[in-house]
Amino acid sequence: MSKPTIHRLTTWEKENAFKVAKERRDYHRSYGTTRHWDDEEKGEYADEYWGMIGEMVFRKHITHRILDEPIFFPPLWKVPQGERIKYDARIGDKTIEIKTIPPDSHGKRRIRMMIKAGEFHNDDYYVAIKFWDEDTYSFCGYLTLKEVLDSGIVNNARGTGGPYSEGYSIFLSDLHKMTIDFYKK
Repeated sequence: MSKPTIHRLTTWEKENAFKVAKERRDYHRSYGTTRHWDDEEKGEYADEYWGMIGEMVFRKHITHRILDEPIFFPPLWKVPQGERIKYDARIGDKTIEIKTIPPDSHGKRRIRMMIKAGEFHNDDYYVAIKFWDEDTYSFCGYLTLKEVLDSGIVNNARGTGGPYSEGYSIFLSDLHKMTIDFYKK
């Protein structure tokens, strides 16, 4: 297995991802949502931060490529819930969900792409981006909708009162290698 290419975040990406994460989290809280997993050791805005930064770096890498299909990215900023587009990117007629894997912490090795069942919305492709630390990341690979559905749902509940939910949990080593034309497969 070849080593993944390591990319580095810019200060601008980190600062803007945190700003958007805070706005999104506060917006969700304003209408009483409990849709995000609560993990005290990661901090209040961590899920949104890592999700935002994953979407931002995917956009950066895709827009610098010459593709033979039109590319569309929904707004990153807060959008009223009823108007929110459910996918993170679209290339041609294929929708893409970006799944960001935060850095390892507290002795936990994060080696899976997680997709919460309650937030699942039938995108054509699921792309995993793994952060090795606060500054570096790699594109781990992707799966098709069928491959995700075939993997089956697992219960991610933790302990007796853990707020984690059910979802798909796929080892990063089981993903297809990222190529520039992954969305054509």
